[in-house]
Parts: sequence; C-alpha cells; structure tokens
Amino acid sequence: MTEVPRLTAEHRRRWALQVAALAEAETDDEGSPEWQAKMVERADRRRAAHGTPPLVEWWETKTEPELHRRARALGLLS
Repeated sequence: MTEVPRLTAEHRRRWALQVAALAEAETDDEGSPEWQAKMVERADRRRAAHGTPPLVEWWETKTEPELHRRARALGLLS
C-alpha cells in the first residue's frame, strides 16, 4: 500500500500566502474586450514559444463560460 504524503506546516504556510495574494488581487473587473484579446494573444505567444497549442476560443467550449455564469448567478463569485 502506498503511503499518502502528509501536509506539513510549511505546505500550509505556503497555501495561506497564496490564498492571501489571490484574495488581494481578486476583482470583478473582467476587463474590456480589447484587453481580454490582448491577454489571449500574449498567452498564445508564450504557449507557442513552449510548443503548447493556442488557447481554445471561449465560444468553442461552452463549459467554462457556462460555469462562470452559473457561479456568478449563484453568488459564488464576489
């Protein structure tokens, strides 16, 4: 039987730092369509440089946008 690694105090400390940083950066501002397009282009350039395929256009998959809208409707996003 394989032993499951345990979370250490250091793991928990790092997690707390990440949670705090994400909470500080959290915003409901999704940016303008122009800004969003720029970020996708930037990400795709980085992905291409590493041999990774480009991001899938949001309209090509309903899962992510629908999940986001549903979470917002349920009040799960602040």
